[in-house]
Amino acid sequence: MKAYQITVYGRVQGVGFRWSTVRLAEQLSIVGTVKNQRDGSVQIVAQGKETDLTHFLQTVETNLTPFAKVANLTKMAVPVKNWNNFRIID
Repeated sequence: MKAYQITVYGRVQGVGFRWSTVRLAEQLSIVGTVKNQRDGSVQIVAQGKETDLTHFLQTVETNLTPFAKVANLTKMAVPVKNWNNFRIID
Protein backbone atom coordinates (compact mmCIF):
# COMPACT_ATOMS: atom_id res chain seq x y z
CA MET A 1 0.00 0.00 0.00
CA LYS A 2 1.34 3.42 -1.02
CA ALA A 3 0.03 6.97 -0.68
CA TYR A 4 0.85 10.10 -2.66
CA GLN A 5 -0.02 13.76 -2.49
CA ILE A 6 -0.46 14.94 -6.06
CA THR A 7 -0.84 18.55 -7.12
CA VAL A 8 -2.26 19.09 -10.60
CA TYR A 9 -1.77 22.42 -12.40
CA GLY A 10 -3.46 23.73 -15.54
CA ARG A 11 -7.12 24.07 -16.50
CA VAL A 12 -8.36 21.77 -13.75
CA GLN A 13 -11.01 23.78 -11.88
CA GLY A 14 -14.55 24.31 -13.14
CA VAL A 15 -14.28 21.48 -15.67
CA GLY A 16 -15.48 18.42 -13.70
CA PHE A 17 -11.94 17.39 -12.78
CA ARG A 18 -12.68 16.52 -9.14
CA TRP A 19 -15.75 14.42 -9.96
CA SER A 20 -13.85 12.61 -12.71
CA THR A 21 -11.06 11.96 -10.21
CA VAL A 22 -13.55 10.40 -7.77
CA ARG A 23 -15.00 8.13 -10.49
CA LEU A 24 -11.54 6.99 -11.58
CA ALA A 25 -10.42 6.36 -8.00
CA GLU A 26 -13.52 4.27 -7.30
CA GLN A 27 -12.92 2.19 -10.45
CA LEU A 28 -9.35 1.47 -9.31
CA SER A 29 -10.15 0.90 -5.60
CA ILE A 30 -8.10 3.94 -4.61
CA VAL A 31 -9.01 5.84 -1.44
CA GLY A 32 -8.23 9.42 -0.46
CA THR A 33 -9.31 12.97 -1.18
CA VAL A 34 -9.38 15.63 -3.88
CA LYS A 35 -9.80 19.37 -3.41
CA ASN A 36 -9.45 22.67 -5.23
CA GLN A 37 -6.62 24.94 -4.13
CA ARG A 38 -6.74 28.74 -4.04
CA ASP A 39 -3.99 29.00 -6.66
CA GLY A 40 -6.17 27.21 -9.26
CA SER A 41 -4.54 23.82 -8.85
CA VAL A 42 -6.15 20.64 -7.55
CA GLN A 43 -4.64 18.60 -4.72
CA ILE A 44 -5.19 14.85 -4.61
CA VAL A 45 -4.19 12.46 -1.85
CA ALA A 46 -4.42 8.96 -3.32
CA GLN A 47 -3.75 5.67 -1.57
CA GLY A 48 -3.79 2.16 -2.97
CA LYS A 49 -1.77 -0.56 -4.66
CA GLU A 50 1.27 0.69 -6.56
CA THR A 51 0.02 -0.69 -9.90
CA ASP A 52 -3.37 0.99 -9.45
CA LEU A 53 -1.74 4.27 -8.44
CA THR A 54 0.47 4.19 -11.54
CA HIS A 55 -2.58 3.79 -13.78
CA PHE A 56 -4.43 6.47 -11.79
CA LEU A 57 -1.59 8.98 -12.20
CA GLN A 58 -1.23 8.31 -15.92
CA THR A 59 -4.95 8.83 -16.49
CA VAL A 60 -5.09 11.98 -14.34
CA GLU A 61 -2.19 13.46 -16.29
CA THR A 62 -3.29 12.56 -19.81
CA ASN A 63 -7.02 12.01 -20.29
CA LEU A 64 -9.14 12.28 -17.16
CA THR A 65 -11.73 14.56 -18.79
CA PRO A 66 -11.74 16.22 -22.22
CA PHE A 67 -12.45 19.62 -20.64
CA ALA A 68 -9.32 19.68 -18.45
CA LYS A 69 -5.82 20.49 -19.63
CA VAL A 70 -3.07 19.38 -17.27
CA ALA A 71 0.04 21.55 -17.58
CA ASN A 72 2.07 20.00 -14.78
CA LEU A 73 1.74 17.44 -12.02
CA THR A 74 3.83 16.92 -8.89
CA LYS A 75 3.85 13.80 -6.73
CA MET A 76 5.16 13.30 -3.20
CA ALA A 77 4.97 10.17 -1.03
CA VAL A 78 2.94 10.67 2.16
CA PRO A 79 2.08 8.40 5.12
CA VAL A 80 -0.66 5.82 4.57
CA LYS A 81 -3.92 6.64 6.39
CA ASN A 82 -6.93 4.59 7.42
CA TRP A 83 -9.35 5.74 4.70
CA ASN A 84 -12.20 3.67 3.31
CA ASN A 85 -13.36 5.81 0.37
CA PHE A 86 -12.38 8.59 -2.02
CA ARG A 87 -14.12 11.92 -1.59
CA ILE A 88 -14.15 15.58 -2.53
CA ILE A 89 -13.16 18.06 0.15
CA ASP A 90 -14.63 21.55 -0.31
